[in-house]
Parts: sequence; C-alpha cells; structure tokens
Amino acid sequence: MPATKISLTQTNWSVVVAATLLFGLIVWTFWPAIGDMAEKWQTDPQYSHGYLVPIFAVGLAIWRRNRLDQTKCRCDWRGLILITIGAIGYVVGGYLYLDFACGGALIPTLLGAALLLGGPAALRWSWPMIAFLAFMVPLPYRLESALGGPLQGIATSGSTWLLQTIGLPAVSEGNVILLEQGRIAVVEACNGLSMLLTFAAMTTAVAMVSTRPLLDRILVVLSTIPVALAVNIARITGNGIAIEAWDVQTAHRWFHDQGGWMMMPLALGLLAVELWVLGRLFPPASAAPVASFVGRPAALRKPVAAAR
Repeated sequence: MPATKISLTQTNWSVVVAATLLFGLIVWTFWPAIGDMAEKWQTDPQYSHGYLVPIFAVGLAIWRRNRLDQTKCRCDWRGLILITIGAIGYVVGGYLYLDFACGGALIPTLLGAALLLGGPAALRWSWPMIAFLAFMVPLPYRLESALGGPLQGIATSGSTWLLQTIGLPAVSEGNVILLEQGRIAVVEACNGLSMLLTFAAMTTAVAMVSTRPLLDRILVVLSTIPVALAVNIARITGNGIAIEAWDVQTAHRWFHDQGGWMMMPLALGLLAVELWVLGRLFPPASAAPVASFVGRPAALRKPVAAAR
C-alpha cells in the first residue's frame, strides 16, 4: 500500500499538539546535555560537524515526509519502555559524569516518543533521522584514546612508505617521520580521527538519501575508514614533499593548515569516483530490459498488434 501523503486536511492536530509538547519536554530535559555537546562541537575540531547533524536530520525528515502512512499511525504505549531506557541512561550518565551517556540517551528517548505517538509505522519512518543524530554525540574519552594510537601508527607508517615509494628519504621513529630537510611529528591532532568521524557522517548521509541499490549504499558506508585513512596519509605525504622541496617553515605555513582544508574535498572526490565505479560495475536494473530488447532479432522486436 503506498504511503499516504501528508496534507493539512488529513493532519490529526491533536497528535501534532501532543508531539510538539512531548518534543518540547524532551528538549527542555536534555538541554544541559545538548549544551555540553554544543561546547564540544565548538572547541574540539573532531566534532565540528556536530552543528550540521541535526540540520540534516530535519532536512531528511522533510524529504521523507510523504513516506509516512498516517492511516497506520496508532498510539503505542510500548514507546514508554524506550523513553524509560533513555531516562535511566540520562540519569546514570549525569550521576557518573559521562557526557556521552547523557547525550546518547537522547536517541532511545526520541525513538520511544515516535513509537508512543505513531506506533510502529511512525517508528519505521523516523528511525533513520533519529539514528543519524548519534553522529553529534562525542565519543567516550577512552574510546578516542584507543582509536587515536592505532590511527597515528597507520598514518605514520603509510606516509613513510608513500614518501619512500616516490623516492624521498624517509624513516619513521615512533610517530615521527625523519626527512633529509626536517621531520614530521604525527601528533594526536593529525591521527585522522576528525576526518574519520566527519566523513562517516557524510557517507551515512549520502547512503540515506541515495536511490542506489542497498549493496551500493552499504559499500559507500564501509568505505569510510579506508578513504579517511588514505586522505590523511595523502595530507601528511604532501607536507613531507613540501618540506623536502622548500623548508619546514614554508611547508608548515602553506601546506600544513591548507592541507587540512583540502582533506574533505579530496575525500568527496574519492567518494564520487567510488560511486561512478559502482555504477559501472552494478548498472541499474532498469537497464537490463533495454539491453535484452535491443539484443533480440528484428522479427521479435516488432510490437504486438492490439487485439480487435
């Protein structure tokens, strides 16, 4: 059954009022956690994409509004279970000073609100937007530290290998790359975690709005890690080439910071190439009937006369 389009004449305004009040209550309750996350977005470059996450979620809700079948929306009290889980997570996170738990508790709370007001139909419609909000929640510090070390090692070894491959003298000692004209310290800020988190949110957003087959969208999301690592290695390698071509001060002034700005356009370019390759490897199913029709003998391609 096709989804019923939403119009002003079909809208149940009692549900709209209840949803507005419930959403306002949730925002008021979680406002301290939202404020902590906003401060993290402003002060930590790894989470600077956090401002765009709720904007995209709202835009996705508007884009998908015609997919909600209002005739199947019913109040489902099982949503209170998810709301209770979110409340417990929020209280426990505040008691233990776990910012990620306080922010993450918003996800089950919103899922519970959708289930409570509209039942499974509303939950199926809204869960992609709500789940995407997880990208605005900062990771736990221990997880950041656990990811930072391996990412630094991969960036160092990969950049060293690439510099050696193009013929430049490069040796790695720990997370430092020694060159003939200077050195590159792959510090924590250069481990690529910021790029990984931002690009993960972007690839997930592309997969959500794309009309490509499910396999293509899964491959796009799975490519987040290798693409982010490749882009970070390319940035560090470019900085090393600049050091060898000029000097450390010039390379730092013109290639270190500017190279960081070029990471996302480069990643988007690789994503575009990936989508093009997937389109060539797995053409749309609609092209199959055309190809089979063209391949038929001429006698079989004649249209069938209408029955009189």
